[in-house]
Amino acid sequence: MKHNKFIALLLAALMLFALCACGNDATLTAVHPDIAQPGADAQAELSLPADLSIESAGKTATIYELANDQESAVKQIEACFDFDLSAAEKTSDSLSDYYIIDGYRADIEKGIGYWSVIKLNPDPVKSGASMTDEKALEIANALFDKGGLWAEKIDNVKVVDQYDLNEDGVYGVSEKSVFYYPQVDGKSVSGRYRININVSLDGSINSVYYLASPTSSSASVSVKSSSELSSDLQSKNYSASFSGDLTDAKITDCKLGYYADGVEHNGKTYLFPVYIMTGEGTNAAGETETFDIIIDAQK
Repeated sequence: MKHNKFIALLLAALMLFALCACGNDATLTAVHPDIAQPGADAQAELSLPADLSIESAGKTATIYELANDQESAVKQIEACFDFDLSAAEKTSDSLSDYYIIDGYRADIEKGIGYWSVIKLNPDPVKSGASMTDEKALEIANALFDKGGLWAEKIDNVKVVDQYDLNEDGVYGVSEKSVFYYPQVDGKSVSGRYRININVSLDGSINSVYYLASPTSSSASVSVKSSSELSSDLQSKNYSASFSGDLTDAKITDCKLGYYADGVEHNGKTYLFPVYIMTGEGTNAAGETETFDIIIDAQK
């Protein structure tokens, strides 16, 4: 009798453990990204080419939880700007901690650890001032390396002109924005996940936006089959970069990547597996237009 009672208790304990474990997995795998919908009003009839290679379709992929590392954010800010934030004027609210120091304001988001540093009163752009993309990239790269802003591979870097009025009221290029797009697990990340350094035409740093928390843990999730992805395309269950309606649109490539929505899900933030598809079609002007679409990869 004692032996049978022990076995019954052991089985009950194992069943309880299994239920708890399943509950944890269910909590994680039930989380789906809040994907922005640019181009939602534009239309294109899309289908999945039969010969298109689709990585992991019908199998599994990884979902990553993002680390909320406030201490690392402080260290990066201090390293980039030679600040001592412990000596700064600090205020806080439910969303962020704010620091005022040496003419800059540093913000650190509490929920995700993203941060920014903004010059409070930048000098007006001087008449005739200019800067090449190469020089802006050199200045931004120096700050990037000084702050140790990303140890892994960078997927892509872009330099973009920003426009405003100069000191004479003439509208023109006012600063250079350098965007860094980090990779995770060797894959591209879409959504709210990038590092942006804005360089003044006089060579100073106007602002930095660090939207790229490292990962802290991971789990496997089930991925949609090819037929489920076809259904998503037909029902327009995706985010698209169409500038307008397209005809003769076709998908030409598909890659598994990640998406950061920057939104807290039960107090946590994630990198979600998504399919990033590229294609082309004909716009209203009769021109060939390339586009990207993003589809949630999870079942």
